[in-house]
Amino acid sequence: MDTQKLVAAWRAKLNGQTSKEVGQQKIHEACLWIYRWGFSTPSIIDSLSGAKSRGFSARLVSKGLLKSTLCPSYGGVKHAPAKVLTLTRPGIEVVEARADSKIVPYHDAIPFHQIVHDVLVQTITLEKIKTQQIKYFTARENRESRNQPGQKIPDAVWLIKGNIYAFELELSAKRSRELDTTCAGLINLVTNQNINGIIIYSPSDAIINRYKESLKIGNKIDFWKRQGTRWVSESTITVPDNFLSKIIFKKIEL
Repeated sequence: MDTQKLVAAWRAKLNGQTSKEVGQQKIHEACLWIYRWGFSTPSIIDSLSGAKSRGFSARLVSKGLLKSTLCPSYGGVKHAPAKVLTLTRPGIEVVEARADSKIVPYHDAIPFHQIVHDVLVQTITLEKIKTQQIKYFTARENRESRNQPGQKIPDAVWLIKGNIYAFELELSAKRSRELDTTCAGLINLVTNQNINGIIIYSPSDAIINRYKESLKIGNKIDFWKRQGTRWVSESTITVPDNFLSKIIFKKIEL
């Protein structure tokens, strides 16, 4: 192949963009990802960019766009990342220079207490983007409803082929009041918040079966309220007909 043909093939691969424009686009996508989630990891950012090594995220740290922080639970907690990435002021400006007024302002709050869960949510969402070209919203982008009783903030919201799904990753078992609160929140998502369905991933059959048992048609679920040092049932909600049919359960391997 002669030089002109090589250049033409390369330009076609870049969709008409120059190499510099492609590089700037990848930088923006990486910064936007962290802006929306609040933090990320080198492996996720490298995967997002298409990089085969950690060189891309490391370069963004060297450029002063990202800050790398050691994860205190690395080595002691299974699946905990070695490092987490947040945006510096220049990294924030990369995003906000092209953002509209609806974007949720950035703040770097690293959830070290649930770092494995939140990293896995990002990893799974990125896999969905690559395989199904979904659109998504993060928990922090939906947090404005957190203080409204009965409303649950999903781990993520996925838009798949015109349908809106609340995505939940369940790694640990919920029982009693905590399970009631979660189930009531899931019902409210579908009945009152324009969610078409719910997708629950878990590595545990027991967790999945507990949800299926709790969400059988006609079951009563308590709304709990704290009174002094005690929790009391304030009211109940009945599981609607066919509600379980709106939930997709998936067992995953970690």
